[in-house]
Amino acid sequence: MPITLQNEIAIKKQINDISTRLTNNMVNIKYHRNRLPKVISSYKIIRDNLKNYMIKNGEAVIDRHKVCAAMTLAILRENVIEITDPKKASYQEKSANIFLTYILSQAIIEDFYYAEKEVKLIFLTPRIYMKEYQKLIFNNKNILQSIATRPTFEYSQVLFFLSHIFYLMELHSKEVTIEA
Repeated sequence: MPITLQNEIAIKKQINDISTRLTNNMVNIKYHRNRLPKVISSYKIIRDNLKNYMIKNGEAVIDRHKVCAAMTLAILRENVIEITDPKKASYQEKSANIFLTYILSQAIIEDFYYAEKEVKLIFLTPRIYMKEYQKLIFNNKNILQSIATRPTFEYSQVLFFLSHIFYLMELHSKEVTIEA
């Protein structure tokens, strides 16, 4: 997906809103607004590397699930929400960037879906799904950050894996018609 200025502004606003809510009243984490341009730059690099890989394999369309996967890696790479005191930080504080990627991905999927079908999605993903996503990302965060930092064609498997997680999130949702 080419990221237009309008998309970029909307994504930055969503990241800002979600990050502000997640870090509100938390003392051991800090939200870095100044890293938002780096998130967009990282996203573009990851997206372009993925697209090059896909073109070599006969595919060229980056769907909404792959956009979410690339944005997840970009956020983890740039560490938008940083732990200020790792010894005192709770598991929830340590997982703030992961929560950010999860919530942001739902918003991206909703926006794409609405633009495509003019139907709103309501996510019905069970709570256990979020917990498992959180554990998966948390336990592999260093690997995911290194993949995003040194992008190679091999990391495309990780992106495809993440995109399938976001596909399943969408699969566990319900369409809602918005009446004018």
